[in-house]
Amino acid sequence: AVSVLGASNVHSKGVLLGITEVDNVLQVVSINETTGVITDFDNKLNQTDGFVFGATSCVDNVNGIYYVCLLSQSLSTGDLYAIQAATGATLRHAVTKVFWSIGYDAAHSVLYGMAEERVADGWQSVLYRIDPTTFATAEITRMPVNYLPNDNGGVYDAKSRAFYSRLTFGAESYVIGVSVDTGKVISNVTLSFGTAIYFTLFYDDKTDRFLTISESKASPYKYFLGEYEFNNASVTPVGSALVENGDYYPTESGMSSVQRLYYCEFNQAPGSQVDLVMIDIDTGAPSRIIKNWKSPGIVDFNYVEIPSA
Repeated sequence: AVSVLGASNVHSKGVLLGITEVDNVLQVVSINETTGVITDFDNKLNQTDGFVFGATSCVDNVNGIYYVCLLSQSLSTGDLYAIQAATGATLRHAVTKVFWSIGYDAAHSVLYGMAEERVADGWQSVLYRIDPTTFATAEITRMPVNYLPNDNGGVYDAKSRAFYSRLTFGAESYVIGVSVDTGKVISNVTLSFGTAIYFTLFYDDKTDRFLTISESKASPYKYFLGEYEFNNASVTPVGSALVENGDYYPTESGMSSVQRLYYCEFNQAPGSQVDLVMIDIDTGAPSRIIKNWKSPGIVDFNYVEIPSA
């Protein structure tokens, strides 16, 4: 049975929006933060090429828009959507590049995305500027060949006007920051065990922090909410550990600077139980846990503010 731990902390003008894939049907849904109940909007999405291999999203909280890119099974295309948070309706859709991570610049009303493209010597990560009204793309810069992006491993930082991406090259993993104005690399750090970003990076514009789910160094290993510092590739715990490694692992996530919550879905090995954990981003403590969450086919979710009428 579903059980809920913790008090409700629900913002009245926002929604936890997501995409489910059940029996090859993609559906826009809302997730009730109090009960965990998933409600379908009457909006079924098109997938150009087979099943969804992965997904990445970002939000425009000024206009109440959820941007999500669904990666095709063959990784040959991406389906980019702009979805109105208040109604779940599709505003725009385009078959586009394979964006492994996207970010929204609210001050300049522009999207950025790190795509993966086939080149003569292998694969290449390419940073693009994306027009949110037409989804037209303009190349900003290219990373070295075979430095490959990670699913949802990128974030836009408005303060430094840089897009940070987690890239892998062989057995090595890096976080590379690229200026969206010049295309120059402004930060490049190697990740090591204990400092690896185990899940999606989010930027909290209220406190100028990068937040992620990471793993403690000492045994027994535990996942915790951490503040990521690019200068020395370190992760500092925001608060107490969430769940032990081996029993649970993080999958989908979203964050709201307004709600002050980091939303994370944790699966229990071997996948028999799914918990939706809402973490206070100021204390690092779980604010609310929906145990044994019924979340069929969730491929992505994020929190979107709905503007006042």
